[in-house]
Amino acid sequence: MKVIYENLQGAQVYGIELELKGKTVHIRQLNYASGAERKFFFPESKNFASEELAAKYFRYKILKHQNLNYKLTQGQEPDFVSNESFIDVKDKTEAYRYFENPKKGTFADIDLDSVLVIVTKGKIGTQGEEESEEFSWDGDAENAYEEKIETLKKEGFVLKTNSSLGGKEEINQVEVPKVYKDFLDKNKYQKYQNKVVSDLPTYTEGTQFKLKFKDPGLSSKLAGTNFDQKKHPSFIALSALGEEPGLLMVDTGKEACPVYLFMTSESEMHLVNSSFQNFLKSLKEPSGKKAGTVKAKAIKHVPKITQAKPVKKNAKKLVKKK
Repeated sequence: MKVIYENLQGAQVYGIELELKGKTVHIRQLNYASGAERKFFFPESKNFASEELAAKYFRYKILKHQNLNYKLTQGQEPDFVSNESFIDVKDKTEAYRYFENPKKGTFADIDLDSVLVIVTKGKIGTQGEEESEEFSWDGDAENAYEEKIETLKKEGFVLKTNSSLGGKEEINQVEVPKVYKDFLDKNKYQKYQNKVVSDLPTYTEGTQFKLKFKDPGLSSKLAGTNFDQKKHPSFIALSALGEEPGLLMVDTGKEACPVYLFMTSESEMHLVNSSFQNFLKSLKEPSGKKAGTVKAKAIKHVPKITQAKPVKKNAKKLVKKK
């Protein structure tokens, strides 16, 4: 089944093509001048554990675009399920969090996508009502995101883990050790914000990188790499290294939360520090030395995790407002 939804905005046409094939949904974005030939961009494929989940995601994407006044221009709409919940298939960033209020039987989820903060609330098992708030810059969006999470907790909502959602999450939503949870939840990260890390594996000695924790754009950077989240479900992106092809990752599957350097160009993981606490202690104030571009060097006896190199995808997400 294939459908195309389009929205005419001035002289430009925006749209999406969705094709359902078994357990896979193929997606292509459209952007072309009105009256001209259709042009497709950002092809991607979403694979699911069952045909039922793939069909559910197919319906989810259609409804999201209908809510943005996209009209069907090719194909036939599927049969929709009234007030269907899409919690297990909806698009999410690394910032996605899901809550439930056990006393009221309600849920709330929240996501942060660049300058957008998206909150959905409703009865458990339903779609709920979605509200999106857009900010002028990502710093304001991040602050609002954190404030809304605190408000949800005060309202009686309890953060749920990946297993409570049926294990269908593709994002890294796992129970993390206290050392890392405190670092984020109690805002300890602000003490280390903009400090530098140096002497990383594969980089020349003395090279420094300024770190930015809880970066709203980090999830999109990770999505554009060959990192296999399913193979390493307990790994969480910690910070980018400027424009360099590397990301710092934390393995939350271990109590000490070791820190790794994921080299996106090689699809390899190099151990930076076996303890998250010791990693934080090693960070320094900026010395004024400019990092710049550095040459890779051979590393011996560095533990690494090598993973397969899947085809790199250019993912483009559309956040909608209901």
